[in-house]
Amino acid sequence: MQSPMNDQAVLTELRKLLAALYPTDADQRRLASEASLVVGAIPLSSSAFNNWHQILHYAKHNRKIDALVALALDEYPENEQLRLLARGEASRVLDGGGFAWQGPANGRALLEQAVSGKPALVPVAHLAVGLQRARAVAKVVRPDGGTGTGFLIPGDRLLTNHHVLPDAALAGESHVVFNYQRAVAGHDEPSETLRLEPARLFLTDADDDFTLVAVPPGTAARWGSIELTRSPVAKGELVNIIQHPGGGPKQMGLSFDVVAFVGAGRVQYLTDTQPGSSGAPVFDARWNVVALHHSGGWLMEPGSSDKRVYYRNQGILVGQIIDRLASEGVSP
Repeated sequence: MQSPMNDQAVLTELRKLLAALYPTDADQRRLASEASLVVGAIPLSSSAFNNWHQILHYAKHNRKIDALVALALDEYPENEQLRLLARGEASRVLDGGGFAWQGPANGRALLEQAVSGKPALVPVAHLAVGLQRARAVAKVVRPDGGTGTGFLIPGDRLLTNHHVLPDAALAGESHVVFNYQRAVAGHDEPSETLRLEPARLFLTDADDDFTLVAVPPGTAARWGSIELTRSPVAKGELVNIIQHPGGGPKQMGLSFDVVAFVGAGRVQYLTDTQPGSSGAPVFDARWNVVALHHSGGWLMEPGSSDKRVYYRNQGILVGQIIDRLASEGVSP
């Protein structure tokens, strides 16, 4: 039985959509390979639109269109256009036409694409989840005036950097400020200032640059907490960072840039931070915390024999922290 996706109008629209969702050569090859296509037999070039023409032509010939689209649906389950095409229905989406095209002759087919090189469109609910996570992020203030960032994890515990709170004595004289941020109208939101309680719990690690310290009971009930899980992150992915840059009101560094390196318990990224952002949670595109931000500047890639340096920011992978906590008998 012929797949309903073999209709030419459906295939043409599918080609445009896949070029938008998977504009990079690496993603095109990955999806084709996962659909059991022989990637080496497909003549790929530097054009996403042309590549998807070739991939779909090959998939149609080998009866793999359905498998290819099923994989895309697994990764973009909320994409209504993709769901319609999977049923063989052309959705007739608008492509921004109606003006004189000034680019290459075949360029109109590429309107409404992910021009940044990687799709960065997210549901509106993405912002709501980010705001939820942001409630658990606080400004850390030391008695010497130094500031950093920290965030609550379950059990009324605050995670920040060792270089922010290196010992229990300093932590006992420090405090955290929750909800230090601007309201929509431009004024300061009501905030809450709390003393830390290192006498109940204090664990620090200079090598992995983290400190875990207790906060007053009930703090997480008011401000929420962020669970530490082993969420994978890979080179080329996008990350978000909620932080108090420069000791100022809370800000978000959103997914405008990418992970540049992952390895040896570290992740390096191009997302913006400033002094005062130390101890901030680094999130993946689904708002899972993947790292604890701790530094930036000219950095080498840990574990590499290449001594080159790169101008990047860096965080401690959450899995590294979970392992260290487990070695002390502390739950994440």
